[in-house]
Amino acid sequence: MKRTLLVSFTISMALAAFGQYKGLPIRTIGNTKVRAITNPDPGGISQTQPAIPQAVTGFRATEEQIGKTNFDIQTIASLGRRIGEPGNGTIGAVWQMALEPAPNFADRGTGYNQFTGGSWGPDPTDQVEGSRSGYPSYTVMENGTEVVISHKALTAGWQLIAYTKEVGATTWTERILPSDVPGGNVWAKIAAGGADGNSLHVVAITLNPSFGGSVYRGMTNHPLYWRSTDGGQTWDKQDVVLPGVDSSAFLSVNAESYNIEARDETVAISITNLFGDILVIKSEDNGDTWEKKVVFDFPLDKWNGEAYTPADLPADPNAPDSLTTLSCDGAGTMVIDDNGMVHLFYGELYANGNPVDTGIYLQLGTNGIAYWNEATGTLATVTGAEDWDGNQMLDLGGDIGNYRYNNTGLASMPCASIDDDGTIYLAYMAFHELFTDGDGLTYRHIFIIKSEDGGETWSAPFDLINENVTEEPGFIEAAFPAMPAHTGDAIQLIYQQDYIPGLTPTTPNTTPVPDQFIMHVSLNKETFETNAAEETAKAIEAATLTPNPAHETVLVGFGLAQMSDLNLSLHNALGRLVSTKKMESLPTGTHHTPLQIGGLAAGIYFVKIEVGGQVLTKKLVVN
Repeated sequence: MKRTLLVSFTISMALAAFGQYKGLPIRTIGNTKVRAITNPDPGGISQTQPAIPQAVTGFRATEEQIGKTNFDIQTIASLGRRIGEPGNGTIGAVWQMALEPAPNFADRGTGYNQFTGGSWGPDPTDQVEGSRSGYPSYTVMENGTEVVISHKALTAGWQLIAYTKEVGATTWTERILPSDVPGGNVWAKIAAGGADGNSLHVVAITLNPSFGGSVYRGMTNHPLYWRSTDGGQTWDKQDVVLPGVDSSAFLSVNAESYNIEARDETVAISITNLFGDILVIKSEDNGDTWEKKVVFDFPLDKWNGEAYTPADLPADPNAPDSLTTLSCDGAGTMVIDDNGMVHLFYGELYANGNPVDTGIYLQLGTNGIAYWNEATGTLATVTGAEDWDGNQMLDLGGDIGNYRYNNTGLASMPCASIDDDGTIYLAYMAFHELFTDGDGLTYRHIFIIKSEDGGETWSAPFDLINENVTEEPGFIEAAFPAMPAHTGDAIQLIYQQDYIPGLTPTTPNTTPVPDQFIMHVSLNKETFETNAAEETAKAIEAATLTPNPAHETVLVGFGLAQMSDLNLSLHNALGRLVSTKKMESLPTGTHHTPLQIGGLAAGIYFVKIEVGGQVLTKKLVVN
């Protein structure tokens, strides 16, 4: 995936100097302790990995797969909204989906599934758009109409297209957003608001010249705003330049380094740009007028790649060197509270734009999620990757320079939600130092924290992937969490899951891209535990593999709490399906069934046991 850059030269990673991390010290910002970047030994440090705990049935026993994709980049900066509740107990969810292989992903588009009548539909095989498109954003209007927006190359250039689906409908209506921008617009985010809840607000950027666009009003990527007050039928505002988000402040704004949120008449757009000011642009009259609020004043105004000195930067005792300054990784999220106040979160990232050779050096060991709210106007680091073994250090193995999510730090991809009581929930992905693969790379999990006092204090991070586990889960890599803007009776969350740490390189395409699974989890918002109904109705009570390692046959043991149909599948280390076995009307109790593995190449495999939407994964070693 080609990333649009702030300036017209290549971003270079400090792979040699920052490829190995062991012993990142604790720093304190406000009342919150997080682990900060240090300057590791450029020669690399010998890694001694902590023992991997025996993980067990956690939320994967009650979560459900709702789709899959071979394209594993859900966003290159801010994810935006991907899930919502249209009403009457239904849930809609979207993701970036491609089932055809790399490197072209010819069928890339929006995958969509709906929870209705007590269950999710089958994994979709067709995208919403009907032809290749990219990077969807999703919202639900007050009347229950679902809306997806994405970009597509049409005869007149790249265009933004909104797809609407009314309650009870099975098809999507396509509407092109009007624009007079040469080359068109891409990378849109959408939110619903207005007095009646049926106004649509969109922010996107102009097409970069490297993709056939042009410099627009002095910027290579220019953010613009659209509005529809009639649910997308017409657009009374188009190509609107927001105050302070123009060539007076930026040379460019990176793709997806922005987000949009709406609640009633309040609309907020965030700009979380690498090497630039971090802004919130707010409207209190449904997008008629706007006011700029500076969240973080980046020290290098309209930086164009020219050399700078330490005197140009503020003093920072946590910076690795005098030419490195704190910025952000582009991944931001917002909520708007009952008082119309904006709460913003983003992933922190140290960067050095003045190395000895041309490029920007990103310090991928930066650790922290920044938080700002409009009421106080102050910034704090509220969470990050945790010190799970209690040694006051972060022990991370492998080369995390090459093992990255779109140039993020150790904690990133935040997604926030708020409920009727004003409790704010923040989900994010972060490294978990106790879980590594066989080659020493560290897995990322999804974590959740909450604040019940408007952001003054926050709960301890809760590990969504391995909470109260007692059986091995198969070492799940979890990324890109998404929640609705509003949380109802339970937290509805989707994320992308696979078995391999990091992104799969597709340029050049030298290895197959493994299946990525889109998973849905419903959490009790008070305790972050599984819903009581799920706890009392777990279909799979336990699972064993005997022997393990195995060579010809492995005996799969499992317990059923009630008569059930069961699907048993075997997957290789890339997540590819090797074999499947379906058993129907199995009675309550303990069962054992043989699984033939003769002829398989030696290596790591995963046995998945699926019962009634519940999934339990066990790792199998074939020798």
